[in-house]
Amino acid sequence: MLFRSRNVDGPPVAFVVNDDALQLKLLSGLLAKGDFQVMSFLGAAEALAYMQANGAPDIIVTDLYMPELDGWRFCRLLRSHEYAALNATPIMVISATFSGEATSRITTDLGADAFLAAPVDGRELIETANALLQGKRLIHRPCVLIATDDPMFSRVLEETFYATGYQTIAAFSGEEICKVFEECPVDILIIDSV
Repeated sequence: MLFRSRNVDGPPVAFVVNDDALQLKLLSGLLAKGDFQVMSFLGAAEALAYMQANGAPDIIVTDLYMPELDGWRFCRLLRSHEYAALNATPIMVISATFSGEATSRITTDLGADAFLAAPVDGRELIETANALLQGKRLIHRPCVLIATDDPMFSRVLEETFYATGYQTIAAFSGEEICKVFEECPVDILIIDSV
């Protein structure tokens, strides 16, 4: 089944990835009841291969602990420059293993956009998915300001930080650095002192 592009009218497309058939069916059913077109995958490798051949869905909902290609690596691949066409797809991680403060750090490190603890509440799942589709970030991504006069060096650093869950901003002059500090909070500042 090929899915339609997000700019065409119709329900948003969600890919659910979970090696537990019961959890896969439950999450897929909840999303379908929330007016999502759902495709289910028992493994991340299968989902990744499908996306490479057919394009990105509107949202990906994944587990972390899976055989072969686990959810940790799956999320990192989705945010890597190797899979640039999938970088902007919102990722929601659902796990029964983690909860509390560690989830924000884990989710940020993976490059995911939201985390829900299992068992998940159906209403919260749908609300979170819809918020992500509207472009809302539900996880604080630390902001890195890269100040350098070398665009190539800046690009390498931006890709590296972005792939590990950071928001990046490049500045190539003192004036640009000051403007960034006025407009948004910066968590990390990297200055190239050549």
